[in-house]
Amino acid sequence: MRCYKLHKDFDCGVSLSYSLNTSREDIVPRPPGTWFHLKDMDFTPGWRFSEKTRAEVAKMTMLINPAIPQLPDVIGDFSIILTSPPAFCAALKQAVEGFDPDLCDFLEVDPFWSKSEQREYPGLGYCLTSIRKRIDAWDREKCKVVEMTRRNGTTWFTTSGKRVARASALEGAVLWRDAYTNDPLCTDTFKDLAEAAGCAGMGFYEIEVSDS
Repeated sequence: MRCYKLHKDFDCGVSLSYSLNTSREDIVPRPPGTWFHLKDMDFTPGWRFSEKTRAEVAKMTMLINPAIPQLPDVIGDFSIILTSPPAFCAALKQAVEGFDPDLCDFLEVDPFWSKSEQREYPGLGYCLTSIRKRIDAWDREKCKVVEMTRRNGTTWFTTSGKRVARASALEGAVLWRDAYTNDPLCTDTFKDLAEAAGCAGMGFYEIEVSDS
């Protein structure tokens, strides 16, 4: 079984990032008390979007910038920052739900506003996507997981050097975030599913798998 780290596909030529706002312009700085997804998005214990987040996102417009002939199937990046989830197109969402409805939680965002074109794209069916599964997958004997400290004193975990996943942790796995580093990972099962759905905008970086 193969293991991959998910990332934005910069080679496909249709890579896009996004922001969420109640207006059609990015307001910086945001007024005090304004809900901001990077700061305020939260989740239930099972990594579903909270009711508060659902209510706030329902008020939002997704702002995109470049004018391109066709939107990619994945908008945004597979960041370790959980409050900046990627958005899957309707076809990819349906493929994931058809395989296993518990793999991800989805939250539709509508409408889209293209800042470069100054036009609205309604009813596209893109959904913010929360990967629900957590697996402690890194082989600690072959790669190092280290704790880092931000300036504000909060901490996070990341891998240092080569990444190696344990084969025993991947049994039955499809799509997950690492339980410590939040890296978005998958096996070839999910890669095949995404590619069969015609997915563009998602990259797969292969990770070494040990016998452990």
